[in-house]
Amino acid sequence: MGRSQPEGQLWNECNGSLNWVAEGSAEAGIVYATDAAAEKGVRTVAAAPEGSLGTNVLYPAAVIKNTPHPDEAQLFLGFLKSEEAAACFEEYGFTPK
Repeated sequence: MGRSQPEGQLWNECNGSLNWVAEGSAEAGIVYATDAAAEKGVRTVAAAPEGSLGTNVLYPAAVIKNTPHPDEAQLFLGFLKSEEAAACFEEYGFTPK
């Protein structure tokens, strides 16, 4: 949930700012480029310089120990490492490692 500030709106979840801009409730917001690219109702007007974040944002994936579907989970992890998945990630602005 956001917290009102004299200068603007702070959000503790990633899409709050994006949603406000997309619906016209805010003129601008700071979001990840991949989130902005996925929202047709906004346009990117500036980007942070390469490397300015300091560290890469990582989205880890793993098979949960007690999953009832370990084979399917392992297949999905394998897919995430495939060329097909890499192409999809890159299409949406992610850089798979």
